[in-house]
Amino acid sequence: MITLKEWMEVSNYRITEGSDYCWKCFGPNAYSLDSWSGDQEGYSLTVLFDTKTQEVYQVEAHDYARSRSYRRTNPEYLRQFDAKCQYGAEDEAYDGVKFVDLENDDDFIQKALAIVAGEEPVAGGSDGTGPETVTGQQLGAAGAGTAQTI
Repeated sequence: MITLKEWMEVSNYRITEGSDYCWKCFGPNAYSLDSWSGDQEGYSLTVLFDTKTQEVYQVEAHDYARSRSYRRTNPEYLRQFDAKCQYGAEDEAYDGVKFVDLENDDDFIQKALAIVAGEEPVAGGSDGTGPETVTGQQLGAAGAGTAQTI
């Protein structure tokens, strides 16, 4: 699963909000950090993690200009998250925009980097719409805002 450090790099270390997570499905130490561009047509990124262990439960990337939202949930916590979803409309990110659930970290990082850079996220990877994407291992070496499609 993506680490807190990787999420911080993708967000360019820009933190705009933080709060306790309102659902208890991930336990009592779940905390959420947000990085918002400050523009209604911009983006926001969210990381949900454990304040004691620093383990990441879930990450989100919202592209408001293109009305797209991506989510990656730690596979070890899918059962707890799915149980929570039975009680709410968790497939909806905002205003009728549904989440695209991603199956691997590199795909999430690729899409989040593109969104932060104001670019169209590359279709593909685990959302099943095109070529696989990779950036997770290249993130530190390549620098924020760069991505590669193979």
